[in-house]
Amino acid sequence: MSEVYVVTSGSYSDYRIRGIYSTEEMAEKYKRAIGYDANDVEIWEVDKIYSQIERGYLYWAVNFDKDGNVKRIRIRDAFEDDYYHYINGPTEGIKNSVTYYNPDYKNPFSFGDECLESGHMNVYIWAKSEEQAVKIASEIRAQVLADEVFINSVKASGNYTAHLDLGNLWESEANIAE
Repeated sequence: MSEVYVVTSGSYSDYRIRGIYSTEEMAEKYKRAIGYDANDVEIWEVDKIYSQIERGYLYWAVNFDKDGNVKRIRIRDAFEDDYYHYINGPTEGIKNSVTYYNPDYKNPFSFGDECLESGHMNVYIWAKSEEQAVKIASEIRAQVLADEVFINSVKASGNYTAHLDLGNLWESEANIAE
């Protein structure tokens, strides 16, 4: 794969791309010329696409309430910079994971247009359709809730959420229901 060199500055909401160059030397020259202290040169692969996208999969977020009802399902940006969904950064691949909201935590909070109440669970998985995503996520939810060690550790922690890495389930076609 070919690469480009991206000069950036800032972080979070102040993050900016300042220039894109074909060589590292050109990027470094521009970085010095504009003089921002926070500048960095990032190396990005051109035309990179994950194999699961080539095979027709989309990355889904399935949100369950505490009773197991699907409250929301949506396709996520698999390349969004989200700590819990990457394995060693976006170049290594996006993992399947669960975010579980401690059922003993008494203070639900609002995130965007949804209230993340205690006992809720979000499952992030690769699937080819919405129907398949709900089926896989429902099976994962049942397995997580049956894991008493995990559930008890979440309750004992006092933390509001727990994140569970499900690994690279897409690497084996046998692990993805067709």
